[in-house]
Amino acid sequence: MLEIVRKTIAENNMLSKDDKILVALSGGCDSISLSLSLMELGYNIAVAHVNHCIRDTAERDENFVVDFATKYNIPFHITKINVPEMAKTLKISEESAGRKARYDFFEQICSEYGYNKIAVAHNLNDTCETFLMNLMRGTGIKGLCGIPKVRGKIVRPLIEVPRLVAEQFVKSRNEEYVEDETNMLTEYTRNKVRHNIIPEFLEINPKFMENLSRTAKILSEDSEFITKCAEDNVEKKKNFSMISKEKFILLEDALKREALMIAYTNAAGTNKDFEKKHIDYIIETVKNKEHGNIIDLCFGVSCHIKYGKIIFEKNSKTSDYEYNLNVNGEIIIDEADLKISARIIDKSGIDYNIPCCEYFDYDKIGTDIVVRNRKTGDRIVPFGTDYSKKVKEILINQKIEAKQRNILPLFVTDRIFWIYNVKRSNDYKVDDNTVNVLMIQGIPYSGK
Repeated sequence: MLEIVRKTIAENNMLSKDDKILVALSGGCDSISLSLSLMELGYNIAVAHVNHCIRDTAERDENFVVDFATKYNIPFHITKINVPEMAKTLKISEESAGRKARYDFFEQICSEYGYNKIAVAHNLNDTCETFLMNLMRGTGIKGLCGIPKVRGKIVRPLIEVPRLVAEQFVKSRNEEYVEDETNMLTEYTRNKVRHNIIPEFLEINPKFMENLSRTAKILSEDSEFITKCAEDNVEKKKNFSMISKEKFILLEDALKREALMIAYTNAAGTNKDFEKKHIDYIIETVKNKEHGNIIDLCFGVSCHIKYGKIIFEKNSKTSDYEYNLNVNGEIIIDEADLKISARIIDKSGIDYNIPCCEYFDYDKIGTDIVVRNRKTGDRIVPFGTDYSKKVKEILINQKIEAKQRNILPLFVTDRIFWIYNVKRSNDYKVDDNTVNVLMIQGIPYSGK
């Protein structure tokens, strides 16, 4: 088994000997074999255990984990979370609540103690079970890709190890483990697949699990290619995604579905509850609708067509903001994901090829500069004119989306002199009499 684990780690660049690894330890055979194998391979591990307060034997499992960690002098982290109560509060299944409880705890421990990897004990059998369950439910290609070997800091070194091999490894080390008695109850779908269906396949073909794993790997590679192609058609900002309707109509159906999934996931922050029925409805509606709302989705996301774009947008109230901008200084506008800098330059330094940058007569503007989002009744005298126009009308004419209109920075002294990256004022233009030039530039900023 150690050779399989060593190969899986190396091929997927999972771990280095400098990593601080937190092992999710239930006390079952899989997590015990994971802990033992990582220790024998020379990795630095600690273990974490969540008592879900569901089974009568939960205390037994918790005590076993403490004894195991003490025996091998491993740092351990234990918590109790009332998962049934959590499930009721969040109105989700106990299984989902348990998963959330575990991973929230793991992330908390990583943050507090500096662990940079979380190792979980999914094995080859888990991949096969998940594949078959998703196949029975009806799924797209992603549902048949198996369990990811690496996802962020989460790694699965046993993912190529059959459960029987893990059991044999633990026995060969004369180590004990605890058994979750609910794993034997075939009233649960996964257990039916585990105890009834997979053995039938193995009787027909002993290499069933290896073959299925290979199929899942091929599908995963195909899925990654489709995703890459689809991403080229999606413009993404925070909680906001946009696809050209003209380009979308020309895409193959597989790319249409994936582009919509990418757009929704970016806007919602999750891919949950976006189903085939939603995708099919959007595709059909786009064919026949020029503009307007298509559908309200989960997590506050709506999908609509405007200005020839398919837009996924998370509906949230925009908070008003206002910042003072000092000359030769900079500010961060979190609401607009921008860093704004202002400095005085010589007129010879003007370069109109710099993106998101404008130049003004500093001596006319002065030092009291405010940067804020728009207000009702805002007006500006556009460059090249001698009359004012409503900011709202300018933004609509420029086909700026409603959400973007509400967060777009306006630069103000006694009057508005720049609508960021859209329109500058005629009042403070650089001319032959200008001595000092004020250069203002915006740079995308995500807070990282």
